[in-house]
Amino acid sequence: MICLINFIFILLGRYAPVAQDGYRSPFLATDAAVVKKEGDVLSLLTIKRKYDPFKGRLAFPGGFLEVCEEPHQGCLRELVEETNLVGKNPQLIGVYGNPMRDPRKHVVCIFYYVQVDDKSTLKAGDDAAHAEWVPFEKLSSDDSIFAFDHALLFKDLDAFIAKNGL
Repeated sequence: MICLINFIFILLGRYAPVAQDGYRSPFLATDAAVVKKEGDVLSLLTIKRKYDPFKGRLAFPGGFLEVCEEPHQGCLRELVEETNLVGKNPQLIGVYGNPMRDPRKHVVCIFYYVQVDDKSTLKAGDDAAHAEWVPFEKLSSDDSIFAFDHALLFKDLDAFIAKNGL
């Protein structure tokens, strides 16, 4: 099965370059889940993607790790780059590695819950066209509004909050 997936990736041009040791490895990314509660309304920080793939769709702030960067540090860096918000205390929600989750290439995502104290500095940046708080109730009805597999990440975030509180 692995050989078949690799063959399909090569046909589609979706494979990682061969490293010096002769191995191909997936790319590594992180995403940040930031939530705020006002009264009884729970809202999620989302970005609208500026570029393809999934231009205009909602996503969690995130992106690819830089060389020599720890995943939790990359998560916090991407949060600042895309939303201008400074996060702290990343908590692991899950790791997502479906080879088809990104149409460009095989990307493994590490998904964190991140706390933000000052939410007043919100401003879209980098490859985020827009950043906003969206109530959970508006997000749970239509999976097609999300980029990549972020509908699955949203469901896992909901379960994480139910288990751990906010």
